[in-house]
Amino acid sequence: MTDEASNRPEARAPRGFADRRGRRTGREQARADGLDEGTAGLFEHLRQLRLSLAREEGVAAYIIFTDRTLIAMARARPAGLEEMRAIEGVGERKLAQYGEAFLEAIAGFHP
Repeated sequence: MTDEASNRPEARAPRGFADRRGRRTGREQARADGLDEGTAGLFEHLRQLRLSLAREEGVAAYIIFTDRTLIAMARARPAGLEEMRAIEGVGERKLAQYGEAFLEAIAGFHP
């Protein structure tokens, strides 16, 4: 590696380190997407469920659902699997694996 190449941040970062510059937090994403307070609260509630499931399964949270998909769920507030299936990012496998848990979280959310 040349001296110039070794001075780049990605060359100095420890293995497994992800540079978060330019990424939005969940709250920043909710604000950027223009969510009202209740919808933003539901989005945060869904993010916490996703994080809990991800930790149980030992995977990154975005593997469960992306923020974009959670925002769509918070906006649509699906009441059943068919309504959830219509949300972008919810395929058959994820619907079968996580659908009921997220529907319960949506139904049980009270701002």
